[in-house]
Amino acid sequence: MKIELFKDTKGIIYTLENVISSLKELNAHKAKILYIHTDIGFGKPLLKRKDFIAKLYEAIKALEVKTLIFPTYTFSFCNNKYYDIKNSKTRMGVLNEYVRKKEGTFRTIDPLLSVCVVGEVPEKFNNLSKLSCGKGSSFEILSESDDNMFLFFGAKPTECFTFLHYVEAIANVPYRYEKEFTGKIINGDIITEETYNLFTLYDTVIPSVDIGFQNILESKNILKRITLGEKEIMIIKGKSAFEETLEYFKKDINILLARPYDSFKLGKNYTYGNVDSIK
Repeated sequence: MKIELFKDTKGIIYTLENVISSLKELNAHKAKILYIHTDIGFGKPLLKRKDFIAKLYEAIKALEVKTLIFPTYTFSFCNNKYYDIKNSKTRMGVLNEYVRKKEGTFRTIDPLLSVCVVGEVPEKFNNLSKLSCGKGSSFEILSESDDNMFLFFGAKPTECFTFLHYVEAIANVPYRYEKEFTGKIINGDIITEETYNLFTLYDTVIPSVDIGFQNILESKNILKRITLGEKEIMIIKGKSAFEETLEYFKKDINILLARPYDSFKLGKNYTYGNVDSIK
């Protein structure tokens, strides 16, 4: 019997099998590493909330991808809070939090941009740098091959494509600077004080990933998308997205901004508290 998951506003019912087939239509199952941003408002759930989340996770697991990566960012030090690897909650969505709490997952030691790995853990993840979105970060491995892909599972690249900040760091864009954040990390019984860096916006700069940039990636077959209920799901090739963004910076350094970065005098004022994205 097919498992009914949700219903859209037109009354169309989507099953677990529909979700799996949609993911395979994107070729998500061909990824070696799949980095997953989520927003699961596909429609009205037809299961209890916990069961609904569990079945969506089951759909992703059914792809049998060797390495699944779910962002479990906390921005702990950015909020003047400690980071507990086992217990610090993420606000990256209920599905990501569900995965974080599952037994057998691996969470990186990063008080700003941690990720949770299901399956084979890349060797580099055992010795990541303290540049949370720079060289040696968890994003670096995604940039190395088009077999490493980003899945936007209801989420939008225009709202949460954190990988682009890694590209900005590698390009050393003039509208961001390295800012240090210091705090305590709890790793079981061990508590240490550490300093991590985040490539941070100058305070007068306004970020904006325009839909036009998404369309550029789609026109070059770097991004593919299909509709699923009330949302879209998309796949983006890691290496090609990295190279295309670097190349585009040469044409327009402001491509990821709402206005030219030098419209106003740049300042380094930084507001702590309730930080949940890269400023």
